Amino acid sequence: PEAYKVTISKAKPGVILLLKDSTWNNAAIQLQGNGTAKSPITISPQTPGGVTFTGQSYMQIAGEHLIIKGFHFKNGYSPRREVISFRINNDKLANNCRLTEIVIENYSQPQRFKSDVWITLYGKNNRIDHSTLVNKLNSGPFIIAELDDERSQENNHSIDHNYFKGRQRFGSNGGETIRIGVSRYSLTASRTKIV
Repeated sequence: PEAYKVTISKAKPGVILLLKDSTWNNAAIQLQGNGTAKSPITISPQTPGGVTFTGQSYMQIAGEHLIIKGFHFKNGYSPRREVISFRINNDKLANNCRLTEIVIENYSQPQRFKSDVWITLYGKNNRIDHSTLVNKLNSGPFIIAELDDERSQENNHSIDHNYFKGRQRFGSNGGETIRIGVSRYSLTASRTKIV
């Protein structure tokens, strides 16, 4: 992880970063960089699915034109609000970024009514596609497109071609698969496309 932090900080448009296949336990991963539409920065394992995050691992994305591809979260839970967040903090959001071929499974909080979110979209023009999300057993949606900031409204996100399974009947509010904003922003346009 330390070598990775140094490498990502120096990444230029068009670079492909390959993380060594292994199991990363309790890893706090921040992916921040600025690619371009024609030359994005791509971050993936050496082989698809070859990097598994376990324990209390989580990922935060910020910058422009990043492609995060092929990672697997399994048998753990995030110590933060999200497993994967399209922002590092309130000042550093992700725009024009793509999360693809991700698997999150059995990554639930130990307490059923402790809420978290597996993926939260902030910023604009981000995409989640061809990913698998299975067996979320605790409170909170699989995916949220947040609208709580003007920089994340009218966002034109795309949530497409994903597979969801194993969401048991929760018995109360808080068990959504995908949530766009909250009632406070019900009259605010999101323009998030779900296919």
